[in-house]
Amino acid sequence: ISVTGVQTCALPILYHVDLFGIPNLDVHLEYVRVRPYTYTHKEDITSYRHFTTNLGHRIGPNADDLFCELRCRTSRRLLLKSQFEIMRHGANTENQNVGGSIFRPHTFPADPEYVDFLQGIREKTLSLGVIGSYEVVRNSFIEISYTYESYRGRFSGSVLKSPVHRSALQFIMKMNF
Repeated sequence: ISVTGVQTCALPILYHVDLFGIPNLDVHLEYVRVRPYTYTHKEDITSYRHFTTNLGHRIGPNADDLFCELRCRTSRRLLLKSQFEIMRHGANTENQNVGGSIFRPHTFPADPEYVDFLQGIREKTLSLGVIGSYEVVRNSFIEISYTYESYRGRFSGSVLKSPVHRSALQFIMKMNF
């Protein structure tokens, strides 16, 4: 994707089926990098969004993401997954626009034309998760998942000195039709 001359780079680094010769064990590794000022323009009204939703990659501008997923299908009905993700973001400061938000237009000469990648307030999120999904009847699933997240960066306008930790346990019923 190229918006205003800056690029988003999404590379599926690795997708391997039957890892180590084990049937139905797959690994998916992906890296995404979005440069500063991507999805923004000189006017706020023309930024690449719909109301408050970014129309580009979910991580937003001036950010990168490393995602790894290990999947094991033990039977036709049971799927087990483990996920690992590290996301970094360079957020704007109150005084300087470093291209870290789709809500702040890139105005020149007030904002620098070029900034270093991840410049600004460094935000970092680490996420670990395990998911089990069982197909009860065709296209109907029961899923249980546990996710742990650690977040460091800016929260409610102030910079965090220590990380915030969060855990979530979910029970989900899905129907596809």
